[in-house]
Amino acid sequence: MIPTGRLLVICLSFSVLTTKLVGENIQLGLRLPEGFEVYEYANHEYANDIYTMTTDSKGQITVAGHGYIRMLVDRDKNGQADQVIQFSNGPLDGAMGLLWENNTLFFTGDGGLHCYRDENGDLHADGPAKQLADMKTGGEHSAHAIRRGPDGWLYVLCGNMTGIDDSFASDTRSPITRPVAGCVVRFSPDFTKKEIVADGFRNAYDMDFNFNGDLFTYDSDNERCVGLPWYEPTRFYHVIPGSHDGWRSPQKAHFWRMPPYFPDLVKPLTPLGRGSPTGVTCYQHQQFPPQYHGAMFLADWTFGRVYAVSLKQSGSSYKGESHVFIQAIGSNGFAPTDVVVHPQSGDLYVSTGGRGTRGAVYRIRYTRNTGQNEKSVRPKTPSRTVSIGGPSSLLMANMTDPFHIRKTLHWFRKHYEQIPPQDIETLILKTWDHPDRYIRQACTALIALMNGSQLDHLRTLCVGPSQELTLFQGIVNLFPDETLK
Repeated sequence: MIPTGRLLVICLSFSVLTTKLVGENIQLGLRLPEGFEVYEYANHEYANDIYTMTTDSKGQITVAGHGYIRMLVDRDKNGQADQVIQFSNGPLDGAMGLLWENNTLFFTGDGGLHCYRDENGDLHADGPAKQLADMKTGGEHSAHAIRRGPDGWLYVLCGNMTGIDDSFASDTRSPITRPVAGCVVRFSPDFTKKEIVADGFRNAYDMDFNFNGDLFTYDSDNERCVGLPWYEPTRFYHVIPGSHDGWRSPQKAHFWRMPPYFPDLVKPLTPLGRGSPTGVTCYQHQQFPPQYHGAMFLADWTFGRVYAVSLKQSGSSYKGESHVFIQAIGSNGFAPTDVVVHPQSGDLYVSTGGRGTRGAVYRIRYTRNTGQNEKSVRPKTPSRTVSIGGPSSLLMANMTDPFHIRKTLHWFRKHYEQIPPQDIETLILKTWDHPDRYIRQACTALIALMNGSQLDHLRTLCVGPSQELTLFQGIVNLFPDETLK
C-alpha cells in the first residue's frame, strides 16, 4: 500500500508531466514548434541511407546515397511520394553534393565534380557523367555541397581531407592561394578559372547563400579534444572571402583549432555545442512565420535535431540567435543529413541516413496560415555587387554601411590592376582603422598587394606623427602564407 503523502506526490508529478506533454507538439517522434506539422514524404523503401538531397526546377525531390541518385515524385500532389525513379546508378561512392540547373545535375562523387544531363526531361540520366574537376570524394571529410553563387560561379564545399592545394587558386586574384584544411572553392561559369574563397574548416558538409548573397556554413568540432581546454564546439560561420576559420589539419596540426580571438580569423556567429553538422539551407520563402524568413536551418546528424538560426546585421557581418527547431525524442532513427526548402510550397524537407542508417524524407509545413503565404520571397539584390562609376561615386557612396565597405574592399582586391592607384589609396585611408574587424582584415589584404614604392607613397599620405600604416605592413609580413595574400 502506498502512503497517502507519497501517492499525492506521484499524482502531482504525473499531472505536471501530463500537462507538459499535452502542451508540446510531438509528431512522428519529433518535437516541433507549435503550428507546424510533419509528414513522412518517403520512407526507407524509396531510398535508404540518404547522403544528400535537392530539388529540381519543378520542385521534385532528388536524393542520393551509395550507388544511386533517385527522384522521389509526388504524382497526385498529396504531399507524399508515390513513385521512385532511378535517375542513375552512380556515383558508386555516393554523391555528397547535388545541384539541379535546368536539365543539368551537378554532383560530387566518383573522384570529382561531375554533371549528368537529362535533355528530354524523362528523369533518367542521358548517359555517363561528365567530369568537370578532379578532387577527392566518397570520404566523410572529402568534397561535399554544391551551390551556384550570386556571382555566377559554382561553389563547392570541401572537407579537410579533400586534398585542395594551390592548383585550385589558378585565378590570379584568388582570395586564398595556399589553402589549409577544409575550403570553399569556386569555378567560373566556363570552368576556365578556379579560386579558393575561404579555408580553415574542419568538415563543413553543407552551405547556402542568404538574401544578401552572403555564404554560410556549419562546421564540426574537434571531437577528439572534448574535455580539454582547447576544445572548440560545432560552430556556424559567415564565409567571408579570404577568411581563415581556425582548423589546421592535415597541413599544420592534428587536433588544435586556433581560437577565434586570433586577429586574422573569422569568429563563429554562434557556437552550437557537440554534434555532427550536415545540411544547411536558407529559408527564402514566406510560408513559415516571419521570424523564419531568411533564417538558416542547420542539421545535426548525431543528436537528431535541426536548428533555426536567425541573422541580424552586426557591423559588416552578422550575429546569430539559434534555437532547436526539430528534436528527435523517439526511437525511429532520425539522423538528418540534409535540409532543403521547396521552391514552390515553402515546405521544409529533411532527409535522413548516413553510415547505413534508415533513410527517409520528412516534410514540415506551417499549417495555421495555410494558403496565405504560398509564394516565394523575392531575394534582395545582393549587396556584394559594386557598381563602378568613378572615384567619388564609389568611394563616397554609402560609406557608412559596413556591408558596403567590406564588399567594396573585396571588389577592389579582385580588380586591383584595373583600379586607379589613387582610388585604392583613398579607400585604404578611409578604412584601415575602421572599428569593424572584417573591414580591417579586408583592408590589410588590399595593402598586401602593394609593392614597396606604393607602400612608401601611402605612408606619405598619412596625417600625424605616428606611422600607423606600418602596422599593416607588419601584419602582412607576419602571415605571408596565410589568409592575407
